[in-house]
Amino acid sequence: MELYNLSKKVVVERNIFSFKEIEKSISKIFDLFPLPENKNIRILLKPNCNNDLNALTGNSTDLRVIVCVINELKKRGYKEIILAEGCNCGINHIGIDVLERLRIKSLGEILNVKIIDLNKTTYRKITLADDKFVKISEEIFKADFVINLPKLKTHVEAGISIATKNLMGCLQGLEKRRIHDNFFPNIVSLGNQIRINLNIVDGIIAMEGNGPGDGIAKKVGCLVAGNDCFLVDAVCAKLMGYEINEIKYLKIKGFSREDLDVLDKIQNTYNFIKAKKNLMSSVLLKNIFVRPRYWRAFDPIFSSGFIPDFLYKIKVRQDVYIKDEVNLDAFEILDVNECNRLLDIICPMELKVENGNIPIDKCLKCMYCYFLDNKKSIKIKGEFGYLQQHIDRFGKFIHKLKL
Repeated sequence: MELYNLSKKVVVERNIFSFKEIEKSISKIFDLFPLPENKNIRILLKPNCNNDLNALTGNSTDLRVIVCVINELKKRGYKEIILAEGCNCGINHIGIDVLERLRIKSLGEILNVKIIDLNKTTYRKITLADDKFVKISEEIFKADFVINLPKLKTHVEAGISIATKNLMGCLQGLEKRRIHDNFFPNIVSLGNQIRINLNIVDGIIAMEGNGPGDGIAKKVGCLVAGNDCFLVDAVCAKLMGYEINEIKYLKIKGFSREDLDVLDKIQNTYNFIKAKKNLMSSVLLKNIFVRPRYWRAFDPIFSSGFIPDFLYKIKVRQDVYIKDEVNLDAFEILDVNECNRLLDIICPMELKVENGNIPIDKCLKCMYCYFLDNKKSIKIKGEFGYLQQHIDRFGKFIHKLKL
């Protein structure tokens, strides 16, 4: 584990790919960043479930990280653990249940953890840098200890989307759009006002290129942890190949001379492909153009058909959502050894093939094993729904990961 002696320490754990490696790393992180002595406190975990793209695309927080954090907290005696997230405006607006699609709700049932949609709770108003008010879920403030579980990825507008940017999921519904009126100062304002006790960045499978929703999966294999969102983001940015001044909200936030001296020495380790923002998206992503998309009168125009497809093709929109859900009947195992190898690495529930099948009653149906299955050792019966689009868009990049 690599320790950076900044004003608030940040650590990096490298070469982590399997469930067991994640499990050991999470335990080490909790040893380095002490938890409260009171075991009856309310601990809230804030993953990145901005979209319905699973972790192997590089978009959302890996279920294995979430499971290992929950298990480690329980092992240490903590009783009240909450998983809470508020997905993005577009997918929330059309009524798709992201927490169900990403199997967060199923995970909560299995591990006996409460799941909260931050878009649908009572709220508290805070003031942004441009003096506008935004509604933040009250659950964030009610928690005694908040653990931020962001994803390591690039972002067309912000440059990177990691610990600080993940806080946008605490805003309710269309309140997230208000940030964009004065984007970078407002991100800083958000990071200054939302209390995070510990950040653990999922950099196992990251996203590079035109993230956060249309990038390329990248095999990185790291976890980054620290108490301060901005310092964690700064270390990640350097590891990804950015200079601090390239990330506008980090430049606005500013760091002490001592912290900059430490950050300056961090080498570009992972050489991320950076996002490219085209002129069309720069203009059309402004709120004056985006807000009408969410007017109910325009729902038929922007929900499906030619216009969302066109906006996606010209890179103004990163996602085209499909409402058809997945309905899987059974897994047929064609190669038991290869399937068990995949499950050993990637399964959040640590399942094994039993009597020639994956035990469907214990399975989250996260589809991690199926996405990674280069050798076609698994055959699935049922309706793929929206997942087929994800396979078509991201499957070739995921197969190249070769975990």
